[in-house]
Amino acid sequence: MPTSVPGVPVTGATTSMAPPAKPTNQLDKDAFLKLMVAQLRYQNPMSPADPESMLAQTAQFSTVEKLEELTSLIAESGRAQRLQAGAALIGKEVVAAAGTENETVRGVVTSATRTVDDVVLLRVGELEIPLDDVQQVF
Repeated sequence: MPTSVPGVPVTGATTSMAPPAKPTNQLDKDAFLKLMVAQLRYQNPMSPADPESMLAQTAQFSTVEKLEELTSLIAESGRAQRLQAGAALIGKEVVAAAGTENETVRGVVTSATRTVDDVVLLRVGELEIPLDDVQQVF
């Protein structure tokens, strides 16, 4: 009995429908690879896929992988730059927003840390102020 790939009909086979996943408008590289493998697996042997088409799909797959790597590198670089910007404020006096009622805090930055959520926090006295809330540097 032939095995089935989700979303690819197989003649003479019955498939059970799993609950649909959250719909997205983008395919990740795993979905792209699954589609390409399914296309190869279920192609008509009397009329195989066009080699130029397969080469183009392989090139697209490689491009998707490299773009994901590039996106990851850019994100890590941005995180490092934000932490470096926070570290550059150590020893400097800053004015920053604090609280929800337009309060401000003024003090010397003694440390900078990055949270698991990639927020850079500056220690000003006993408070931790997000880098984005800094309004002035002296």
